[in-house]
Amino acid sequence: MSTLGEGEIVKEVAGGSRGALRRVFGPALTEYGEMLADNVKLWRFKNLLRIREKVDRIVQDRAVPEAALNALPFGDSMRTIEAASQEDEDDVQELWARLIVKASVSENLKVNKLHIEILRSLSPADTALLELLHPSVVYREFSSEAEIQAFNNEMNTKADVKWRKFSEEDRAVSVQNLLRLRCIASLPRIFSANRVLHQIRSRELRINGTVVVPARFEEMLGDLVTLIYQSSGAMPYDATQPVPLLRRGWFGPTETGTITVPELNHMLTPLGQGFMKAVTIDQALNKGG
Repeated sequence: MSTLGEGEIVKEVAGGSRGALRRVFGPALTEYGEMLADNVKLWRFKNLLRIREKVDRIVQDRAVPEAALNALPFGDSMRTIEAASQEDEDDVQELWARLIVKASVSENLKVNKLHIEILRSLSPADTALLELLHPSVVYREFSSEAEIQAFNNEMNTKADVKWRKFSEEDRAVSVQNLLRLRCIASLPRIFSANRVLHQIRSRELRINGTVVVPARFEEMLGDLVTLIYQSSGAMPYDATQPVPLLRRGWFGPTETGTITVPELNHMLTPLGQGFMKAVTIDQALNKGG
């Protein structure tokens, strides 16, 4: 972290001419600095300085040439600076830095207003869970029990590194926040209607049909209502159970193993996947590619 004095921080970020952040945001940085009162300006520019250091580190680590960094449109720059400068959590600042680099290098990725709104709402615990769930493993196929066990070990180790270091209360709040943001969803469960219908056969009465079993039908409706409430976030979701791995066959789905990583009872939504793609530095960025 830089050891610049208070006045030097504002001058370095708003008026300086070096670094990737200056090339990306251009005159928007200076305009933004002139809008703020001194005490607010200092706090926000301290945040921007830390983000700039992260941007420069990513550019250096990935050997991105200066010519590959394209200036963002003025409106995108101002919206990004306004939101990013209010973030003082290190883990969330890292995501801001990744988004800035990717948006300046990629021809297809823009600083989406929705991405900005999501980033403004994230806590460090939120970022840890999103990174644990990315890339999506919902549709992953396993060829053997050994492969399933290796995956369970890998993901449990990954969860221990950051996500599980947060308190149980922080983790619960994080899950609710990401559900609210529509970035994650409860993993769909197989809904069973077994034993709802009872077959009746009588040669003497010439009957061959089925009747509804009232108790089982009532139980099935209760299960369905619970799933609806859980998926909407209105009821706590039991994320402690193993996740069954199912394979569809002629006679219905059969279980081929279980995922014993409780966090994988949740999955990224399409919105969450798109957001994580925007803030994840992939191999394609190396050498400015």
